[in-house]
Amino acid sequence: MKRAFLADARPDERSAFRLILQDLNMQVVGEAADWPTVLALAPATRPDLVVVDWDLVADESGAALPKLRERCPAAVVIVLISHL
Repeated sequence: MKRAFLADARPDERSAFRLILQDLNMQVVGEAADWPTVLALAPATRPDLVVVDWDLVADESGAALPKLRERCPAAVVIVLISHL
């Protein structure tokens, strides 16, 4: 079973992604509603996949995703844009 970490400020969207991932036989090992929490919690969960809403990283001056890749080097990172 693959391990996934969800990062989105909106609880309803995290819930929807959780259901989708669980339907795909993935284990959701953690969730966060803000970027500092993602960086603090995600590495300890050893995720195979990190699903991140773009709004959490947009204000980080381009440093957010490299920091995540450094702390979770084995994880596939998917960044979603839920609105235009």
